[in-house]
Amino acid sequence: MTKGDDMTSTQTILTYPGARKRGAGQVAMILVMCLCTQAYACPSTATIEKWTGIVLNAVATVGPMISPIIGAIAGLAGKVLTAAQVAAINGDLAKGQTDLTAIQGILVAVVGTPDQTTLGKLNALETTLSTELNAALLQANGISDPAAQQQIIAEVNVLIATAQKIESLIPTTVVAGKFEFRHPLTPAQVKVLAAQLTPSAIKASFNAAIVPTGNAAVDNAFATIRAK
Repeated sequence: MTKGDDMTSTQTILTYPGARKRGAGQVAMILVMCLCTQAYACPSTATIEKWTGIVLNAVATVGPMISPIIGAIAGLAGKVLTAAQVAAINGDLAKGQTDLTAIQGILVAVVGTPDQTTLGKLNALETTLSTELNAALLQANGISDPAAQQQIIAEVNVLIATAQKIESLIPTTVVAGKFEFRHPLTPAQVKVLAAQLTPSAIKASFNAAIVPTGNAAVDNAFATIRAK
């Protein structure tokens, strides 16, 4: 695979002539091959998958992880959490999961050049996702039991950190086939983000946040949700 388009020193730009949809595994393989060359864009139909593929793999991985968290939190109702606390935190997490599913659906449906309308939808969903996850974090900060608070905050923070990385790779505008991002990214930074947003890396971060708290109820609830 040859090197593609160059990146300017002031903003991150990707170009491509068009693309066809690929399976998640194939996309991941293409991304690793392209990023390891330090080229900022790959040629021909692979180029579009530089950012769409990374984001698609990330949302397809992190979205399903929210359900086990919701289940673990629900299991703490009447033990270390009130029913109202469970409903509030899980309600926000469920909304965030819905946002991730919507982002995934938009990306899967993309054929050819994502237009400005598509980018607008993606960015709007990402903003809503951030709002929902931060609302869950705010609710978790109000938990009086220190063990439950520690564990739930840790998992929500992993979700927020992942969402922020995804957001940085979603372009804000596309003009004449060139994408512009909200923050300048060097090829090296894109490589780091791509590595951090692989399914294995996301799962590793998720599992690393599950640590013994000394509270049996909390530890038992979260010990069963480790990602595989």
